[in-house]
Amino acid sequence: MELLCDSCNYVIGEVGYMGPKRLFKLFVHRSDVCFTESPKLSIGLSQTVTKEFIDHAAAHALYHFIIEERKSCEPVALVSMTAWNTDIMAEHENGTASGRVIKVTYVDRKGDGFAKKIKDTEANGSAEHIIMLNDDCDELLKTLEANSLYYPPPFHMMPGGTCSFLHM
Repeated sequence: MELLCDSCNYVIGEVGYMGPKRLFKLFVHRSDVCFTESPKLSIGLSQTVTKEFIDHAAAHALYHFIIEERKSCEPVALVSMTAWNTDIMAEHENGTASGRVIKVTYVDRKGDGFAKKIKDTEANGSAEHIIMLNDDCDELLKTLEANSLYYPPPFHMMPGGTCSFLHM
């Protein structure tokens, strides 16, 4: 069951049950926290996904993630984390990118051989499944695609997929 904002009916989390206990899961990247004396605190999707990747990698030594849509339970991307805690400074015709990032390669559902890569990854148990709202899956794919443009053409594609990054 979805948890909705009282003001705008925007999905900000979900409610579930574990036995008799009711559990709430708040999607921090979909919430703005307002303090009376401080500016608004907002966490972006990129930072939320990056934290999720690093937490899983630290706990399980897994660096491959199958991103699934929550409603359809269908995979939308296979993301492999190749480096983290990396500083970048890059320019592209659409602007500049700088800051601390994790570097990734990814293949989305439109990519060649996507279904086979997902099947192979699931068969050897080397990936963690991360389930996200459909809108967040779309936003993540757009971010990965936009950030991939900062790589020079010879380095844009690797054997594992398209090179990209996510801000921490």
